[in-house]
Amino acid sequence: MEPDSHYTEELSQEEEKRLSSKTSVLTEPEKNKIYEQSIELIKKQEAKEDLSVLPSLHVSDISQEMKRIPLEHRNLED
Repeated sequence: MEPDSHYTEELSQEEEKRLSSKTSVLTEPEKNKIYEQSIELIKKQEAKEDLSVLPSLHVSDISQEMKRIPLEHRNLED
């Protein structure tokens, strides 16, 4: 078994064909809607997020005393 030296190129061509077949059936308003949605998505992805809404934990919030949990040893019977 050997790697295909043209795999990436063929994959790109197949993807281009699929994309062309999908876009060829779209109307101009549908294409514009997709374009506007992609612009909106890019803006949302690039927007700075409000990190203050995330929960935070400080070292002082953690008790220094270790809580002991009792162990129970049991035998499983068939």
